[in-house]
Amino acid sequence: MAAAVVTGAVTLMLEKDPSLTPDTVKARLMRSATKVDFADVFATLKRASRSLVPRIEAIPGVDKVQARVVAYVNIDVEGFSDPASGHLVSLPEEGSGLLNQVYLRDGRLPEPGRDDEVLECTGVIPEGSPSRRSSTNRRR
Repeated sequence: MAAAVVTGAVTLMLEKDPSLTPDTVKARLMRSATKVDFADVFATLKRASRSLVPRIEAIPGVDKVQARVVAYVNIDVEGFSDPASGHLVSLPEEGSGLLNQVYLRDGRLPEPGRDDEVLECTGVIPEGSPSRRSSTNRRR
């Protein structure tokens, strides 16, 4: 799963600036990963109880564990002939979380308990698209 996340990030970086070298891409990824405490290893479990978190934390070499809900979806985006692939990830109810923290350039986090607010990753929805809002926070 980490490879898919990195591949997606690299794709977006190269789309914005095709002249980036592999060393520049790596340096930028490493720099941003440090800022948001990006996880080194991802493990996916289906229908796992949160009671497993302490057991995973007890594994030698594990520094931090954070359980999140993840879903892969297809999204119809105006201007694209095929649906885009989406990756929905839950946010912690309080604070920024232990791992893979959200870095906001604009807007705000959804309010806890609200099921009608989402964050969208800037650069994914094309500029000028009616689906795009000026803020990273978007109400549905």
